[in-house]
Amino acid sequence: MLFPLALTLASAIPMADLSALSSFDRLPTLRTGIKFGAVTSYDRTEGNDDGFSGTYSFVRKEDGNLVLADLKGPGCITRFHTPTPSGDTLEFYIDGETKPTLSMPYRDYFTGEHAPFVRPVVEWAAGGAYSYLPIPYQKSCKVLLRAARTQFYDLNFVQYPEGTVVPKFDSKAPTLPTLANISSAWAQTAQKGPLLVMNGVTERVAFDKILAPGKTVTLLDRKKGGRITAMSLSPAFVFQGRARDTLIRITWDGEKQPAVLMPVGDFFGYAFGKPSMRSALLGSDNGTNYCF
Repeated sequence: MLFPLALTLASAIPMADLSALSSFDRLPTLRTGIKFGAVTSYDRTEGNDDGFSGTYSFVRKEDGNLVLADLKGPGCITRFHTPTPSGDTLEFYIDGETKPTLSMPYRDYFTGEHAPFVRPVVEWAAGGAYSYLPIPYQKSCKVLLRAARTQFYDLNFVQYPEGTVVPKFDSKAPTLPTLANISSAWAQTAQKGPLLVMNGVTERVAFDKILAPGKTVTLLDRKKGGRITAMSLSPAFVFQGRARDTLIRITWDGEKQPAVLMPVGDFFGYAFGKPSMRSALLGSDNGTNYCF
């Protein structure tokens, strides 16, 4: 099932370029003319069978195998995530080729041992396995799993305006220098933050507060316009556990209903009661929760 989302873009085709994964200064750039979409194993009846039985874990069947996605170009697969990869063969057919451009066991795409699906662009972590390796296609891309059944997956893609020329997928990429740049950028810690380009004067507000059981403590109360560019809370371990009973509330411009009201751990990407997320923009690192 496809979910087209509202579109934006100014530069030509940055998402088809591997170097874009280390260009955090592109994140706030508004984009026009590009469609963002996803193909997932969600329950088409609006129930909760989002891959559990495998009933909706394909877009169609082909000779007993499962077509996980059938995309029209010009476009680019930007992300692939699954918590249930198997040993069955997963194939990518790009631009109508009769032989697969990529073909190997499903789980091998995420181990980091098979180029070009190498770390840090792929990983197997809490929440499942993921790949951010861009897979561009000019005319089409069919993703075929040679299996009778699979479970959970979600695949994100972008579709460019007609006439856009995308780079041909290069199975020998990524190059070592490009990987080194991505690794360095993704390794930014909670203290450094990502390399975002921002205008204006940045003000740092520090606090050292004690939160008593059943009580509320205010960390920030601003009376003038601006934006929060970074936030950190530590120590991370105090928000661990399955109780999820410490909440964070954020309210903008005097509104009565909070825009954010959720467990602190959930906000910073905890899983099963423990810090788990660690990206350039949000997660936990060296005992500190951070959000940029």
